[in-house]
Amino acid sequence: MTRLRQRLELAIRPGEDAASARLTLENAVVEIDSILTIFGALLRIAQIESGNRRLGFKAVPLSELLSTIAELYRPMAEENGQVLIESIEASLQVNGEREL
Repeated sequence: MTRLRQRLELAIRPGEDAASARLTLENAVVEIDSILTIFGALLRIAQIESGNRRLGFKAVPLSELLSTIAELYRPMAEENGQVLIESIEASLQVNGEREL
């Protein structure tokens, strides 16, 4: 939130050209969407912990989710000179909510 506020302050400072300000505002909208997604997930987690949300759980293909996570982190590992090795059993499932 602090970083977002600083960006917005830069966009409205005197002398800032319109194209640069517009780009800053567009990036701020993307960041706000990300923050809203995080807050939504935190709210869902709180609901789950209170027992109110578990009724909506369904089977989640855990093997597929783990493969996606490995794919996401593999480039970061390679940039750091590391190797990410995945060994995921096929057809694993868990009862839950994929987004969480």
